[in-house]
Amino acid sequence: MILRHVFSLTFITFLSTIQLFAQSTVTGTIKDNVSNELLPGVLVEVEGTDQYAQTSISGVFTIEGLEAGEISLLISAEGYELIRSSFTVKLGSNDLGEISLKPSFTDENTDSEDLVPTIMLSDEEVESGSSGTQTVSGILNARRDIFTSKVAFAWSVARFRIRGYDSDNTQLYMNGIQMNDLESGRPTWWTWSGLNDVTRNRNSVIGLGVTDFASGDIGGASFLDVRASKQRKQFRVTYTFANRSYNHRLMATYNTGVMENGWAFSFSGSYRLSDQGPWTYIKGATYNGGSYFVGVEKIINNKHSIALNVIGSPNVRGKGGPAVQEMFDLAGTNYYNPNWGYQTAPDGRQLVRNSRMTDSHQPLFLLSHESKINEDIKLHSSVSYQFGKYGSTALDWYNAEDPRPDYYRKLPSYIEDPYQQQLATDLLMNNESLRQIQWDRLYDINRNAYEFVADPNGVMGDTLYGNRSRYIVEERRYDSQKANAAMWMNAKVNDFLRIDGGLSYQFYNSRNFKVVDDLLGGDFYVDINRFVQRDSANSSNPDVYQNDVDNPNRILAVGDVFGYDYEAIVHKARAWAQAAFTFKKIDFFLSGQGEFTSFYRKGNMRNGLFPDNSFGLQDPKNFFTYGTKAGLTYKIDGRNYVFANASYQTKAPYFRYTYISPRVRDQIISENLDSLISSNYSFEAGYMLRSPKIKARAVAYYTKFVNRFYQRSFYLDLVTTTDAGGAFVNYIMRGIDQQHMGIEIAAEYKFDMGLSISAAASIGEYTYTTRPQASFFLDNDPTTEIDTRTVYLKDFYIPNTPQMTYNIGATYRSKKYWMLSVNFNYFHRSFVDVNPDRRTLRAVSYTPNPDVQQQAVEPGSELWESILAQEELPGRFTCDLFFSKSWKVDNYFIYLNIGVSNILNATDIRTSGFEQYRFDYAEKNVDKFPPKYYYAYGTNFMVQVAFRI
Repeated sequence: MILRHVFSLTFITFLSTIQLFAQSTVTGTIKDNVSNELLPGVLVEVEGTDQYAQTSISGVFTIEGLEAGEISLLISAEGYELIRSSFTVKLGSNDLGEISLKPSFTDENTDSEDLVPTIMLSDEEVESGSSGTQTVSGILNARRDIFTSKVAFAWSVARFRIRGYDSDNTQLYMNGIQMNDLESGRPTWWTWSGLNDVTRNRNSVIGLGVTDFASGDIGGASFLDVRASKQRKQFRVTYTFANRSYNHRLMATYNTGVMENGWAFSFSGSYRLSDQGPWTYIKGATYNGGSYFVGVEKIINNKHSIALNVIGSPNVRGKGGPAVQEMFDLAGTNYYNPNWGYQTAPDGRQLVRNSRMTDSHQPLFLLSHESKINEDIKLHSSVSYQFGKYGSTALDWYNAEDPRPDYYRKLPSYIEDPYQQQLATDLLMNNESLRQIQWDRLYDINRNAYEFVADPNGVMGDTLYGNRSRYIVEERRYDSQKANAAMWMNAKVNDFLRIDGGLSYQFYNSRNFKVVDDLLGGDFYVDINRFVQRDSANSSNPDVYQNDVDNPNRILAVGDVFGYDYEAIVHKARAWAQAAFTFKKIDFFLSGQGEFTSFYRKGNMRNGLFPDNSFGLQDPKNFFTYGTKAGLTYKIDGRNYVFANASYQTKAPYFRYTYISPRVRDQIISENLDSLISSNYSFEAGYMLRSPKIKARAVAYYTKFVNRFYQRSFYLDLVTTTDAGGAFVNYIMRGIDQQHMGIEIAAEYKFDMGLSISAAASIGEYTYTTRPQASFFLDNDPTTEIDTRTVYLKDFYIPNTPQMTYNIGATYRSKKYWMLSVNFNYFHRSFVDVNPDRRTLRAVSYTPNPDVQQQAVEPGSELWESILAQEELPGRFTCDLFFSKSWKVDNYFIYLNIGVSNILNATDIRTSGFEQYRFDYAEKNVDKFPPKYYYAYGTNFMVQVAFRI
């Protein structure tokens, strides 16, 4: 009996062993076919079964327990085309080797910047399993998911900002070098504008997801890899015709790929032009820009490579500008531009001239090195240097009337007499030149402005005679130098732990100054402050109105520096580290960073108002800040995931907003440096579904910004309680808190016949949550703080981005290599930027007679509401269409792309607006200084033809 049981047990064990050995294992490695990067988080499914796996941190997947025989694998990843592959599984281990995925957004589609509808831009202005190491990081770090595609293409017309954040809450890297401006924090996308072909290799994260190249920010982070070895081997020429910011663009790109000798070369260039022809929406908004890219890389061996890139985008463009609705109505178009006019050339031709021209060129030199210490550890390092010019012109005038055609005193609404008002209306409607800058008139005034200047250039007793220009064109320059160094490491410790970390250092020097660009027919200009000269008649200081005390009454010619001249010098060092854990059912990560920021001002001109703290090198302002971030993902199965991420960080202030008036003095808004550090905490949680047919994403988020501040300089009509007069002031608000919360939803379903439908929505509420204190400093008076007011800003909305946005779209991809896509969009709940001083007690209670104490405006009345209410821009509907077709002839490819935005030609879409900082405190006339607006283009198109070998 005992022997019988032993025999039975042995037999069962034997059968189990046979069955175990009869099962098979399939392994493979997934990579990007363009960049050759290994892809984590790719879903690999055995079709018709519930067996699946996801690629690990190293891009490797393993599926165990398979029966021998024919199987079909479905391989899918967000932003890549679906692969269905059939093969025969043999007993034992089956290694499929490397499998390449093709990005959905490649050269076969049009350039992303061409798809994006154009708006008028302001001047001021992305589990369960039986085997292997699996990770979800690749899903959450997708190249481009459904939601980010809607953001980039369908919603940009409404100036949509993800979660209502400003751009300085998103980090942008190129080969590991951070490309955010150190003065303002904004990404410097314009540095490589027009170089679409060579900036496609992008890894982006929206929100608080894990990254392996930086600590990231609450808005996410993006990494551009521009090394020559990562560029697709090709020769490509593209021509684009459009009625957007430019009309014509020609682009050419040549990439060798990695050659047998280990070298790789990449060259790209483009030229863009607006010819101001019949296809131009905004007169005077000229565009003349080029771009160039050179990439050289040497793969030294299987462990080392070194790459050099040279990138630049020189361009000259004329700016459009906002206007009050009255001027749009008088012009008969919502694309009125107050910045331009006609100038008569010597041969009699009428030339278009814009007073607000931008001229920039700041080439970037980038050297990168990658070292594979072993199969599990990579060390990256990069250094860069960037320098060059950024200039923006504007009109300046002395002892003359305001030359701007939309100056409020020139508008019919300013005229009280009905007859004169109607006469002015008729003149402006019927005479376009009165709605423009009258260049010929400015020249005539200057040529007849004969006078003398006493003590010119500080020479006592001397006198200069000539035509002193009443009007000139000045160029405001922001010439900078930037040096960066960064090093970061990615280390796979074992099958469930990856450690990332890095160090970086940034140096920034920006020289800010003005030069005389054009004397407009005059002989000279004088370097004095006209506003101080006007307001300081009784001053005991004879030099108070001198912009440069060391060179009083300096006579200016074209090209001379004047007005102000100072340097912003910034040093920033950062260290960060991250640990990412990957298990069968749960992934989680934890990261932290520390940052040291130091900046100071160097004055190159001694100002007459502030002779003691305007010149020379001033004391540095030092800040230490930190941040931490953590996240967890639970894998329900291979297709369904839930996740939650949270962060807390402190931030140093930016140089540009820390000084009361950096042009003329070294005075910061608070001597307590710690009070200038802001903070934020953020949380997001969501669900993701990903399968070959259905992709869906739903995220809820909450962010609180604490202790932000606001700095502006403008003319304030009421400076003090007892004085009805106005002056130029530096206006500082401190203690601003903001709350951003909402949900993001996106889904896509793919039918078998090539049709897919998608939908997305962003529903949020972004508001101010405190009543900050506003302080005033006279711009033309050395007095310190002269007044403080409470701003009742609580519950007002964050402006100039829709808080609710919806989209539904359909795409058909034919097997004959053509594609048609249509999108329907609705934008809602966008608000204008408010004048904070209109939300103070004095705006509703001030009366010209200080002895009268009663309220000037009755609380709750219609006037009360009109003064305090925040204007909501009308919700709007748009429709966009995109078509593409490709042909292959031998080894040649031809692509045709056509994009049409705003098909219904809605020309009344206000994308944003702002209240003017001036307000009629005495009469409470809210229409005296009405808001200014920007409008989206009507129907705009892009037609692109590309040829590729």
